[in-house]
Amino acid sequence: MTTLSWLFMGSIWIIIFALNIFCFRRMFWKKQPSEGTDSNEEMIR
Repeated sequence: MTTLSWLFMGSIWIIIFALNIFCFRRMFWKKQPSEGTDSNEEMIR
């Protein structure tokens, strides 16, 4: 593999890990009581 392909593969892995961390934080983040109504309002829209 060339240097450019290694850089491309590494950047793709970084993007995948960042997306996973972002999604897991959104799913498992403890919501504050005031934020519960905001998320319900967003779901209605």
